[in-house]
Amino acid sequence: MYKYIITSVLFSFAFISSSYAQAPADHWIEQSRVQKLSENRTWRRLMHYETSLISSFESEVTTDNFFVSPEGRTSSQKELEATIAAMLDNESEDNVSVQCRFPARKLWLINVLPNSVKDMPAVNCSTYQQYKTKHSATSLSLLFASGYLGNPASMYGHLLIKLGNENDTELLEKTLNYGAIVPENESKIKYITLGIFGGYQAKFSSEAFHRHSKIYNETELRDLWEYELNLTQQEIDLVLAHHWEIHNKTFTYYFFKQNCAYHIAKLLELVIDRPLMNAKKPWVMPYDIIAAVAGTYDNNNQAMQSIRKHESRQESFYSKFHQLSQSEQAITRDIAEGINFIDALSYQGLNDLGKKRIVETLFDYYSFLKVSQGELDSAQAEVKRKLLTERFTLSTKLVDWSVSPLVPPHEAQYPSLLQISPTYNSHNGEGLALRYRANYYDLLSLDAGRLPFSSLSMFDLQLLYRNNKWNLKRWDLFHIKNLNVSSTGLPHDGGFSWSVRAGLANVDLRCDDCLVAGTSGSLGKSYRLSNSTALYGMVNGKVQAPDRERGNFKAGVTAGLLSSLNPNWRMSLVVGYYYYLDDIEHHGHTIEWEQRFGQSKSWDIRTKLSYDRASELSLSYRHYW
Repeated sequence: MYKYIITSVLFSFAFISSSYAQAPADHWIEQSRVQKLSENRTWRRLMHYETSLISSFESEVTTDNFFVSPEGRTSSQKELEATIAAMLDNESEDNVSVQCRFPARKLWLINVLPNSVKDMPAVNCSTYQQYKTKHSATSLSLLFASGYLGNPASMYGHLLIKLGNENDTELLEKTLNYGAIVPENESKIKYITLGIFGGYQAKFSSEAFHRHSKIYNETELRDLWEYELNLTQQEIDLVLAHHWEIHNKTFTYYFFKQNCAYHIAKLLELVIDRPLMNAKKPWVMPYDIIAAVAGTYDNNNQAMQSIRKHESRQESFYSKFHQLSQSEQAITRDIAEGINFIDALSYQGLNDLGKKRIVETLFDYYSFLKVSQGELDSAQAEVKRKLLTERFTLSTKLVDWSVSPLVPPHEAQYPSLLQISPTYNSHNGEGLALRYRANYYDLLSLDAGRLPFSSLSMFDLQLLYRNNKWNLKRWDLFHIKNLNVSSTGLPHDGGFSWSVRAGLANVDLRCDDCLVAGTSGSLGKSYRLSNSTALYGMVNGKVQAPDRERGNFKAGVTAGLLSSLNPNWRMSLVVGYYYYLDDIEHHGHTIEWEQRFGQSKSWDIRTKLSYDRASELSLSYRHYW
């Protein structure tokens, strides 16, 4: 009898204790339901919920241990309730508690349910504490690496986040990066194909800034633009805490949307209370994110505090060279072409400052050549050694080089295009052309922060209405052109001009409905006539599906002139001759003269005069967004 009573009392006590232990969790779960916290914007961003084909929303994280609830991938409410309950568990083992695994969720819960913190037990999170020490920051900056035409994955630029720390030298500061997990030696064609269709997983990583500076500034000769963000310490801490939560988690990578720009924007949208991605576009580009941070789209630049430029090795060399006087530039060219010229009277007659300006410019020149060529040859290495020896003979006082004026990349024209063009064709009469280009820029565009004398366009569609019917005039899947103009005239500065193009086009201007599919390429040289004018010549080749009259292989030559006459007026003139290798009776010449008027980021006016078996004149209004 007594044994039964004692057992009952102990059971009741255990039940009461258990109920008491569960009461705080039940209470805060009920509070979350009352406040509808599962629908909270920040909570859903912490969980990376987005609409999907199979659910009203689903997390984009593909790693299972990112979720506390078995149904957390698709249920915001269940994941929140499981998280709250787990936050209140008294876990004694180091690094195991949900408080350790998801510190950003904890910070958010304390913010929306302030009194819940008193019910959260103290836990040990030694690994997270080590992360916090290594990733301490007093500021965050958005870094934009300018476009790089040498790699399809980098043509549109790249985004990452830089952690500013007053106690570290800049090169040792950390960065937060996002990228696809690609096997070594993956071919570019396979990379593009799998990247477009979600064939790769991707994740965040953390590396020292000096590594990215070496890759972008030194190896790929790309400028880095730093947009420092206007954030509080609390907001910085939340971003870093969430990076800890996802740094070893995976996402599906898509080249055109769920890319570096998309996920870096998602991370920043935790603390920037407005969308950073352009809702009018089904894709995401790095340009759109920096434009949104800088307030380009809505005149709201409160998220941005300042802008800095980290010059590439090439840009640093160019900057020094163009600060030399004309006579100093001439001496620099002479020495670059023959080191013995350093003993000539024109150099020896300079004062100490003039000599240092030339020697330092040349030293940067050979450092640039080492990067662009892969390695200096023995003669170039000897010249660089002699320049270093010469520098030691001069005073130690540093040259006061001026800083180039900043024209940041978000000042360029918006990348997407709509165009309407009344046209007149000497053979077919009047018409109206409509054009849509998904992105990015052409030779006449405003090129702030972009590679000068180059063009890069994708999905460029042109329709023509004439004689009461619509026809497809042209569709370019891609068109890339780089004149590779020398900025200085020094040996090995600049290279071959080249272009590649693939798509559909009418065979000439006499025909509105004779489309052929083809891929073309060009190779040549260019010459800079001034800072804003270049002359070039190319040899062209094209492989195409045969039209009704001509062959499969087309060849020819072109010569062109590209010039900015003033900020509001830029023009391009191209003349060419072509013939068909398998039907040489068909040959002809072409002319294309196009002008751009205006320097707005959102519009310009174009005129175009063309000839290819017929003449065509058009006046275009272009809208960019």
